[in-house]
Amino acid sequence: MENKTSSNQNYKYSLKDFVPFMPIAFAILCFIIFIYWKGYANNLGINTNSMNIPYKENVYMLILTFISSVIIFTPSFLLSKQSLKKMDKMEILIACIIFILNLFCSIYFFSTNFNLYNLFLLFIVYILLTAIGVFLISTRPSINNCSSEIRILIIFLCLIPTLLLIYDTGKDSIKYQATYSVTENNKYVVVYTTQDKYILNSVLIKDNKLIFTNKTQLIVNCNNVKLTKRKFQEVEVRTPN
Repeated sequence: MENKTSSNQNYKYSLKDFVPFMPIAFAILCFIIFIYWKGYANNLGINTNSMNIPYKENVYMLILTFISSVIIFTPSFLLSKQSLKKMDKMEILIACIIFILNLFCSIYFFSTNFNLYNLFLLFIVYILLTAIGVFLISTRPSINNCSSEIRILIIFLCLIPTLLLIYDTGKDSIKYQATYSVTENNKYVVVYTTQDKYILNSVLIKDNKLIFTNKTQLIVNCNNVKLTKRKFQEVEVRTPN
């Protein structure tokens, strides 16, 4: 009976600690979302004030993306434990199979227009995550023995590259869409959508290549423009002259 009462009290205390953390977590996620869209907007010359970013919906998408990323890349962390030991041929074969499964998961979860460059990029990320896992496992005892100041410094040093990576991901995300919404005259592409507005950027279409010129930008009502969905083999973003 006493154990049950104690566990109930621990649950209540944990819940009390968790509730104040939720607004802080939401603020952190909103900051990450802002950094992402800031990179996206700067690359296309969009004023972030005109974007009206729906932070609540983006937080849900960020949580879904995080879950998807865990599903995709968790095997590489598991393999990092094995790489500290001597891997046999069967384990190498399993690693290759997991990489192929990760590739299909990436296409399914993120609807990525996959090409050789993206395949190579996924392979590099896969190797990096495995290397990070090896580093964390091998240095865990020494990190636990570090002072709080050193731990804060390590977190700070990891935070800056993470924010730069988020910004760069937002900046380049326009290049990796599966499809693009093009106007009837093939002169503009939708780069952002609000509840009732489209933000259009000027483009050039050469064969199967889409070029964002960023020379002209329009904000139009969703009901006043007709669009067609198109796929492109190559996408380029130019800086306006």
